[in-house]
Amino acid sequence: MNRLKKEVTGFRLVFGYLGIFFVFLSLLNALPLIFLAFFPEEWRAAIPFSISAGSCLVLGLILYFGFIFKRPKARFQRFEESLLLILIWVMAVISGALPFFVANLMGNMTMGFSESIFESASAYSTTGLTIFKDYLDTNVLGAAAPLGEGVSFCPHIFTYHRAQMQFVGGVGLVLLVASVLGGQGGTSLYVTEGHSDKLLPHLGKSAKLIFGIYLLYTVIGVIALVFSGMPWFEAICTSMSSLSGGGFSPRSENIYAYRAFEGTVMPGSFVPVHPLAIEAIVSILVILSCISFVLHTFLLRGRFKQFFKDDEIRYASAMIGTFMIVAFFGACTNINIELADNPFFYNAGYIARDTAFYMIQAATNAGFTNTPLTRYLELGKPLLYLCTILMIVGGGAGSCAGGIKQYRMTIAFKDLIHKLRFRFAPSRQRYPKT
Repeated sequence: MNRLKKEVTGFRLVFGYLGIFFVFLSLLNALPLIFLAFFPEEWRAAIPFSISAGSCLVLGLILYFGFIFKRPKARFQRFEESLLLILIWVMAVISGALPFFVANLMGNMTMGFSESIFESASAYSTTGLTIFKDYLDTNVLGAAAPLGEGVSFCPHIFTYHRAQMQFVGGVGLVLLVASVLGGQGGTSLYVTEGHSDKLLPHLGKSAKLIFGIYLLYTVIGVIALVFSGMPWFEAICTSMSSLSGGGFSPRSENIYAYRAFEGTVMPGSFVPVHPLAIEAIVSILVILSCISFVLHTFLLRGRFKQFFKDDEIRYASAMIGTFMIVAFFGACTNINIELADNPFFYNAGYIARDTAFYMIQAATNAGFTNTPLTRYLELGKPLLYLCTILMIVGGGAGSCAGGIKQYRMTIAFKDLIHKLRFRFAPSRQRYPKT
């Protein structure tokens, strides 16, 4: 019977697939409401998220049933997959911004349309820049609240929403959509966004494997952060933001906020806070975010030799390690580390801790901070310059990180070495370029 029907092509095909994506967005906007079971006092958040989820669901069903339901679908032609890709990203950003904007219209939040769009775009692209004001430790006026007992508008629900957008943006918005579409349409859409990291021949199976790896690391990160003294809700949000390389934190002072609670048991936790352990765990998670998913399969299968022989891993390790050493000595010359009440090794340890943390954040494009801004400036210009270089280079190909990508820099570096060897070699000697 389907053979007798005309295949859906052109804009009808694009908008039909867009309808499927809108249904997916409605689910994402409804997920934060699960936390109302743990924070029932934030029931007002049900209104903005219900409006956003309901709007996406209705619009998605209209597009799906109106254009492609039970109809044979043609392959994408010309630039149709590019048009769908653009629409997916634009609609995702608008959908993510809608709860903020509706809350603003209700008079509960101070986030206008442009601010809401900015926050959503920064989250889905895992950029990490933020103008959010309703953190867990801020009151309605934006001032810090004692012991994290803020009175912001629905801080938990909206904080999770921000982390979830980064999580989805990191694992790959288009990857999830393409896995649902399947077939030629899903594959062409996936390739159009610039991906080449198909772990398995079938795109749907690759998507499940990538999402499984991502989810496994997130769960391990949550458990590790909880045992480091972080409250369970903040551990969930921090782990999700770390694995995406996004840098959003539930606290206004980012990771630095936990230093104020060192040795104390925070509400929602059962062990004393250990800031150094939290910083180490976050650093490991963001490092995992900038490694290609293909290399993650080597790690999980115990193929460590293949993992450490990879050019990206060796290049990144050498570059970041060298930069850390240079930044450390640069900071030592900029800060007086021989104070009477602070011995040399005590200060040197803190300098190494802070420079290493910032170097890792820069190399992975994550953006977490473990010190105030004044401390970052005190660490000196070498750290600032080297962090800028690392941010431009970015992470590994096929990872959550942005930037030029380490793979391109590795090729350029190896090409430079080859040309230098060839230039200064005897006329009879030849170096084949492989």
